[in-house]
Amino acid sequence: MFDFNIDENYSLEYMHKMNASDLFEFIDSNREELSEFLSWVHLIQTKYDEQKYIDLLKSNKTSISFIILFEGKIIGTNGFLCIDDINKNAQIGYCMDKNFKGKGINTKATKKIIEFGFSELDLQRIEFRIASKNIKSKAVANRLSAKFEGTLRKSYLLHNEFVDLEVYSILKNEYKT
Repeated sequence: MFDFNIDENYSLEYMHKMNASDLFEFIDSNREELSEFLSWVHLIQTKYDEQKYIDLLKSNKTSISFIILFEGKIIGTNGFLCIDDINKNAQIGYCMDKNFKGKGINTKATKKIIEFGFSELDLQRIEFRIASKNIKSKAVANRLSAKFEGTLRKSYLLHNEFVDLEVYSILKNEYKT
C-alpha cells in the first residue's frame, strides 16, 4: 500500500465527499491568492458548488485528487488531471494555503504524488502546465527536476485573457526518488 505521509506533520488523503465543507473553507480563505492563477476558483462560491466540483472530478475517471493535511486541517490540494491511460501520462496540479507557502510542503507533496503516479498508476510521463507568470509553481517543477519543454502560447483563459502556459515534464525512466 502506498504511504501518503509527506513527513511527520503533513499527509495526503484522497478527496472525498466529506471534505466539501473543509475544501470550501480552504478555497474561500485563500480565494484571492488562488484566483491569481487558477481559472476555476470563481466557480466555487458555496459549499454546494464545491460538492458538485468534487463529484465531477470523481465521475470523469480522468483525475485523481488529494488534499494536503496539517493536523487534520486542509492546507492544499494536489493531484492528476487529464489522466491518459492509453498513453500513460497525466498533468499534475496543486495549490497551497497562503500561510503554508514557502516551507517546502508543496514540493514534498508533489514529489509524493509523482511517486504515486509512477508506481501505482504506471504513468510514463507527468506534465506540469504552468502560467508563465506563476514563479512559485515553476519553482516547484524545477526543484523536482522537471524539464522545460516549451510554451503553449495563449492557451489558458484566465481573468478573461488568454495567457501562456509553460510545459515541464518528468519521465519515469528519468525520475530519481
